[in-house]
Amino acid sequence: MTQKRALYIVTSSYPEIAKRIFSEKLSLLFGNFEMVPVETFDVKTSQEFIRHKLGTIKMGEDLQNFLIDFTAGHPLYLNLILQKLINLSLMHKQEEIFSPILILAIENTLFDKWSLIGRQFDLIMQELCAGKGNRIFAPMLIALAEHKLKLKDLAKQLNMSQALFSPKITRLLENGIIEKHGHYFCIKDKLFRYWIKYVFHKKLKTIDLNINKLKSDFAQEINQLINNFKSNSTKDLSLRVKELLSCFDNESFNINGRRYKLPLFHDIAPWPGMPSPESFQVIKACCEEGSWFIVFKHESFSENDIHLFLKELRDREEKPFKCVMISLSELDPNARLKALQERVWIWDEEELKTFLNFYDKPFII
Repeated sequence: MTQKRALYIVTSSYPEIAKRIFSEKLSLLFGNFEMVPVETFDVKTSQEFIRHKLGTIKMGEDLQNFLIDFTAGHPLYLNLILQKLINLSLMHKQEEIFSPILILAIENTLFDKWSLIGRQFDLIMQELCAGKGNRIFAPMLIALAEHKLKLKDLAKQLNMSQALFSPKITRLLENGIIEKHGHYFCIKDKLFRYWIKYVFHKKLKTIDLNINKLKSDFAQEINQLINNFKSNSTKDLSLRVKELLSCFDNESFNINGRRYKLPLFHDIAPWPGMPSPESFQVIKACCEEGSWFIVFKHESFSENDIHLFLKELRDREEKPFKCVMISLSELDPNARLKALQERVWIWDEEELKTFLNFYDKPFII
């Protein structure tokens, strides 16, 4: 029997399935459950968490930011890798963490057979592939780990009919393993995608299973990811934004209940001539429907920034199809209100993370 004066706390790694069970099967017995999603950390919180966990152990900002990007700010992943970093630093008597120790920590938590994160991912794959007709999940996720795909392209790549394929896609969506944006599907968890690509797939296709060789290859892959992240981090913010805009190809995104339709731009260029001193940058991107104006800066936008940008648009008699404000810092409430009043789209950290993950690009930190 249920007790009237009892607090029931239920945890689940599959939020969509849990929501359905609570609403359909448990609501009459227990009443309504309050859903408390465990979200990923934002960049600022991730940085504070890393510094707190490491204590007196030093770690360069570029490696900290790589770790945030690599784990997508997931608290569990960050905590486990940081704990391994602390242990390795003490073992090797190092007061500062450099790339070799970070690569070894990632290897110990992701590659090794009994590593905590790797083992969890392996159990997910075993659960998916168990039972008749379910082995197809492995090649499905391997294909999606390489790049986003439409259902018809995924079915064609695996030589299956879409009718047989659809129930498998539905299960992956319900389990929160993949997500759909427009007609495209991609793996939701960034670290799980890395594990499939650099660990699971490599072990699956290796005949002799030379663990030392696989470990060496894995370390090289992670080192390449670190170097690529550092290289992208040195690029000017305007170039990073331009590269992101150039990826758009009429995809649709649903984020926080809002639908974003991102067109194919045929011309993307800086919008010159903003009044000095320039407190922000603007890019003009042209598509069939008209011109988009994207305004962005590293620091927080002020209400005056929005006023200045909109005034410049009116003075030059521009008629934008869309105006977008990319905010990399916490947005001033008055600036947010002003932007919403003027129907300016606000892309904050969550939107940017979704877009960059979808196009397999490192976070802008």
